[in-house]
Amino acid sequence: MSRPMLNIGVWGFGPRDYKTFVAKNRQLESTLKALGGRKWLYAHIYYTEDEFWAEYDQPWYRALAEKYFATTLPTIYDKVKVEPQAEGENPNQCSKSWLSAWPIGGLYGMILATLSGDISFHRRAMWRHKEH
Repeated sequence: MSRPMLNIGVWGFGPRDYKTFVAKNRQLESTLKALGGRKWLYAHIYYTEDEFWAEYDQPWYRALAEKYFATTLPTIYDKVKVEPQAEGENPNQCSKSWLSAWPIGGLYGMILATLSGDISFHRRAMWRHKEH
């Protein structure tokens, strides 16, 4: 039986110091677990692998992967985990970081799509012109 759920999103910039950023995320994950919630997997996760599988039912996942012959594919944990950064590396020092700021990233994407012609792909979709 399904239960009521409340989905709360947290967006924005976190602490600049990477260790503090990870610590705040780990604190959020811990608080969510204590309250009976969990972090959605479209967000960065900082669980250890053991913590992740305790939360997301590894036996069920493995059985599903075996049923559909998907055991050689990366696991969900492999796909969503965040690799730790090298000591002293600052993620904010990326030369393209300004492209991720709203609305610059979207405008940049539209400019590239227009210049390449990709923006009109939907008008030439093959499925639109097939006879049924």
